[in-house]
Amino acid sequence: MRFGCAVRSALVEKDEFDAFGKLPAGLLDLTLVSPGSYRECIELVAPYDVHYCYATATAVKQNNTAVGVNLGLKIAVCMPKSCNEEDIPKVLDSPKLGGLVPMTFTSSSCVPTYVKPTTAFWIFMGFMAFFVSWAALATAIDFITDVYDMKVDRESNYMRMLFVFSVYSNGAAILETSPHKEGNLKSLASIRFISMTWVVAGHTIGQNAIAADSLGPVLTLWNPLLSTTITNAFFSVDTFFLLSGILVSYLFFKKPSRRMLKSPFTWIMFYVHRYIRLTPPIMIFVGFYTVTLPFVNGPWTAATGGIAGNQVATCQKYWWRNALYINNFFDMSAECYPITWYLAVDTQMYITAPIFLVALALFPILGAILLILCGAASIAYVYVITFRDDLPATVVGALAFPKTASFFSEYYEKPWTRCIPYLIGIGVGYLLATAKKPKIHLLTALFLWTIAVGVALLCLYGPHNYIEGVDDWSELLRASYNNFSKVGWSLAVSWVIVANHYGWGGPVATFMDHPLWKPLGRLSYCGYIVHYFVIQYVFNLDDRPAHYVSIWEAYVYRVIPVVVLSYIFAFFWSCLFESSIIKLEKVLLSKAVLSKNGKSKEPIVDEKKNGPSYTYRPQPFDIESIRL
Repeated sequence: MRFGCAVRSALVEKDEFDAFGKLPAGLLDLTLVSPGSYRECIELVAPYDVHYCYATATAVKQNNTAVGVNLGLKIAVCMPKSCNEEDIPKVLDSPKLGGLVPMTFTSSSCVPTYVKPTTAFWIFMGFMAFFVSWAALATAIDFITDVYDMKVDRESNYMRMLFVFSVYSNGAAILETSPHKEGNLKSLASIRFISMTWVVAGHTIGQNAIAADSLGPVLTLWNPLLSTTITNAFFSVDTFFLLSGILVSYLFFKKPSRRMLKSPFTWIMFYVHRYIRLTPPIMIFVGFYTVTLPFVNGPWTAATGGIAGNQVATCQKYWWRNALYINNFFDMSAECYPITWYLAVDTQMYITAPIFLVALALFPILGAILLILCGAASIAYVYVITFRDDLPATVVGALAFPKTASFFSEYYEKPWTRCIPYLIGIGVGYLLATAKKPKIHLLTALFLWTIAVGVALLCLYGPHNYIEGVDDWSELLRASYNNFSKVGWSLAVSWVIVANHYGWGGPVATFMDHPLWKPLGRLSYCGYIVHYFVIQYVFNLDDRPAHYVSIWEAYVYRVIPVVVLSYIFAFFWSCLFESSIIKLEKVLLSKAVLSKNGKSKEPIVDEKKNGPSYTYRPQPFDIESIRL
């Protein structure tokens, strides 16, 4: 321990000590966090810099294996910045301060009260300022010329390049709610939004529980049956995989031709367009996250063990893995911006999709057999790793927590274990695009709706007792659930999409197919990108760690604000780095295609009227099909 740290700790001012946490009330409710006063600490006027820390204490030495020893009590301390995270336990265990609290301090995590902007921060802010200025200029010109009906050559190269960043045009395209076009899969927007809010709810309540000040209420998290909606929210991700498979297949087979299959341009654009579509929004946000996260500090960050510092260092070192969509192949501790594992898995499955698409296009029976064989191989592999590694049935629950790390590394984040919904989606998309609408009786439709709802409820709520810790499942049952719950869920959601598309949905279709869902569905990608950062921001607004009461209290006071803020943030992020890049790609590609074909300029589609479709149908040199 450094001398400066020891001396300054002995001269703690009364205000600094008053910011310390004391032994908390509610010990029988397993209240394990004493937050002190974050505000007092950051507002402290002292001759030296201070930082707000959580020191983890135990009642006995860590090498004692008695029950409860490792349930560390976290006590807030306001310490001189010269005391680092290694020094603080030694200082608190010293004769001067150790006698104040009958505990042994083992570790600490700190957040600074002041963060100095780095060179990387200013460079990135300059980059952001450039695009914001471009967008502001484009928006002003676009708005003025449109409202006052001024004559502007919108087809000139300069004006087209300028207007791609117009928030006025991009925002109008995002918020457009005209009736669905014939042949569109109308329910997808509502399913995207519902799944997106489900993801946000799972992440928000999970972070609330992880850093909660009292463990007692958290242990009741999985007790009510309906709480399984959140504790088993992982089907939301399977829904996204299913939608991806359906879209890539459905749009591919809408106008299939051997010329399309043989055209190199088709397959070049199949991959290039996907990369351009996904990468700028997420990678620019990874940069934003890396340089701004150090400023998003508070008791929640300290209570979670300094997650900000760890994530910043990881992103600085491993951001390139995200750009290549291979970050899910590495240890979780080395993943930059953890939620991007989903984009990596989805991209990896997209890369393999042409194998199935070409097979289905040329030899439908062979293509169907290939889908079934790959699905069977995935199922067999999940059985193998479940028996080999004793994997749990879900990632949440009393029986699952000891195996959480291996569950994520071996099962949760790998394409060969998560591909079942995607493969089913490819098959469903093929049938929707190529098969004639079947005629079924109303009673048959009602029966299939009943089966679909029953299967979905069984998949979602079936493991409730396992999550609660009441029933311990065998390896066979756990592996079977991990496999066939995804099959059942994917088929159930597929029925909803098919039934609504063919007019068998009744009031469900009326609700899910409404055009008002379209803006929310369009923002789902950027909403997913930003929501994890918003969660960290919202939790750090408080002056103490998150207090957990119940799952529904957390939903009302945490989830809803995070969803609202995420979608507001996503709107502007999409205008700047998603819709604009889509339009920029179209401008550049149209010039290249028109030049290649020797055609004269033709007006570009009015985005304010039609809006971006957010889908891609590869066709040789067809400008309007190469769009999101």
